Amino acid sequence: MQRLLPLLFLLFLTACNTDNNTVSVATEPKPLEHPFSLRIGDHTAYAEIAVSEREQRRGLMYRERLRTDHGMLFPYQQPRQMRFWMANTMIHLDIGFFDSEGVLREIHQMVAGDTQTTVSRRDDLQFALEMDQGWFRDKGIRPGTQMNLDDLRRALAGRGADPRRYGL
Repeated sequence: MQRLLPLLFLLFLTACNTDNNTVSVATEPKPLEHPFSLRIGDHTAYAEIAVSEREQRRGLMYRERLRTDHGMLFPYQQPRQMRFWMANTMIHLDIGFFDSEGVLREIHQMVAGDTQTTVSRRDDLQFALEMDQGWFRDKGIRPGTQMNLDDLRRALAGRGADPRRYGL
C-alpha cells in the first residue's frame, strides 16, 4: 500500500492539471451528432465535428433542417484548397473556409441539391464550417474573423481526435 500512495498522488495531480493549453484526448469520444461550441468572433456556433473521411463525405446530406446556430465543421490535417458539393443536401448552406490559424478567409453560398463543386480560391485552408445560408451575414461575421482555437482543440479532443494532428 505504501508503494501505491506516491503513484496515486501522481495520478491525482495529473487529473487536477488546470493548464488551459493542455488538451487530453477523450477516452470515450462523443458521437458525430454531438455539437461543440465554437466561438467565431463575438458569436457562437454549435458544430458537429466530422473527423473521419466517411463523416466528411456524408456531411449534412439528407438533413431537412439545422437547429439555430448549428452546423458542421470539417477539420483537415494539412492546409489545402477546399472542394465541397451539395448533392443529396436538402438545406441551403453557407460555408466558411478558415486557415490553419483559425482566420476566416472565404465565405461561399451553396444551394441545396447543386452538383456543381464549390472550390475555394485559396489553397492554404484547413477548416470548413457549414451553417444555414445567411448565418455568417446575419451575425456580421466576415473574412478576417478569428475562430477560437481553444474551442476547436476541445471539440477535436471531444470527438476522440488528437488536436496536434491538426497543428493545434
